[in-house]
Amino acid sequence: MGANEELKVEFGEDGVVKVLEGGVSSLKALEVRWHGRAGQGIRTVALLLGHAALADGKWIQAFPQFGPERRGAPVEGFTRIAEMPLTIHSGIESPDVIAIIDDSLLTAPSVLYGIRSDTTLIANVPYPPSELRRVHPIFGALKRVATLDATAISVETIKRPMPNMPMLGAVAKVTGAVRLETLTEVVKEHLPERVRRRPELLKANLEAVERGYNEVVVDEEPISSPEVIEEHLPKAELASWEELALGGIIPQPATSLAHKTGTWRSKRPVWDKEKCTNCYMCFIHCPDDAILIKDGKVAGINYDYCKGCGICAVVCPPKVKAITMHPERSMAT
Repeated sequence: MGANEELKVEFGEDGVVKVLEGGVSSLKALEVRWHGRAGQGIRTVALLLGHAALADGKWIQAFPQFGPERRGAPVEGFTRIAEMPLTIHSGIESPDVIAIIDDSLLTAPSVLYGIRSDTTLIANVPYPPSELRRVHPIFGALKRVATLDATAISVETIKRPMPNMPMLGAVAKVTGAVRLETLTEVVKEHLPERVRRRPELLKANLEAVERGYNEVVVDEEPISSPEVIEEHLPKAELASWEELALGGIIPQPATSLAHKTGTWRSKRPVWDKEKCTNCYMCFIHCPDDAILIKDGKVAGINYDYCKGCGICAVVCPPKVKAITMHPERSMAT
């Protein structure tokens, strides 16, 4: 099977997916789990893929799962596609396809949860699948890995870093679950009205979907054995019910310190010590207490807890501009 060919599937009379080509498991539904951040349109693409499959005569489920109600917080979306009515109504624990829209979530425990050697991974990264396999050993054992620089495509087409639409096209191509023609018609019909009433923006979104469909690159050459997956999965020791405290009790104080939220960022505030006048505006307005103070002066930013909301950059005096926002991807080392 060529690197950019469609996955070939058909649905039997019992609703079971029969794989003709590719690596998606034979299950009663093709299960796609989307991972991204609030504000990136995870709910939108999960629903659009479902609507497209519905238009092609399939039974579908499509819904999001939210965490904190805040832009930048991790969000999951689920899409199930089957030939017969679906009777399961839970989230997807062991997906056939994992679509990662935000690359800062590549190795998040929620992304890796339920991954199998025959899970197809589709990631928004600016490098080929072989490099993704090399950098992250757990992905080296997967039978199918696909990559697409969806962020770059969205900037070129929509003029904004909204990688969900190129990724929608990529998922359609790699799974072969819906036809591109059906998908584009569904996008025209079901995108939010604020997009549909602006012809130039609707056209840009359609172009983003088509480019994602045509430019995604698939690799089917694992570089490690399936045992590697188990070795790299996050592990947690769970106490038995006899050992657990009564419900609602948190015995230790300051537990939020253990929950680092710096991975929520899509943009990073950068502080310039030379320009800073120590006006404390950033410290006063930061909702996460991420501005560091030492000896009565601003000393930096605690990136372990900074969510990249950008408030500090907004309140920093314009004549000074000691804090500026930069794309997180460009700052990563």
